Amino acid sequence: MRKTICFFCFSLLVTSYSFGQDSTKCNSKYFADTLLNKLVGQWQLSGKIGNRKVENKFSADWILNHQFIELNFADEASPQTYFARVLIEYDCISERYVVHWLDVYGGRYSETLGYGLRKDKAIEFRYEYPDAPFINKFIYDDKNDTWQFHMTTKDEDGQWKIFGDEYLKR
Repeated sequence: MRKTICFFCFSLLVTSYSFGQDSTKCNSKYFADTLLNKLVGQWQLSGKIGNRKVENKFSADWILNHQFIELNFADEASPQTYFARVLIEYDCISERYVVHWLDVYGGRYSETLGYGLRKDKAIEFRYEYPDAPFINKFIYDDKNDTWQFHMTTKDEDGQWKIFGDEYLKR
């Protein structure tokens, strides 16, 4: 009887541990994201920021032991006027994406981290910049294998306005 009770307790312990592991969705040692994985590769970026047309070479790849996805924006103009390196990770404790956006505008804007939440085939990244909040929504279209980066910001009256739209195509 004693062996049966010990075996039952051991089985219960192992089973509950296994179920706990299966329900864990986040691995802090390896950032695997099925949506962001669709961003990996070389792309052509086109769109508008304000009234200005933009054309960039764009690439994305996993780096640093698959902890971050790195996005690279490179303006096709000569001389180059815009370049950015963006690192996206996932914080398992906070259960949200974290974005480090580094670009030609320097330290003042790169000190602000963006935080994002995923909804279906989109991730909405929010930044609390010193001059106004800013949202950059990454939207994936699986039918056409394309992306849209839809950007909005608050104006001085507190109204959300479109900042720009960029589109990625292979």
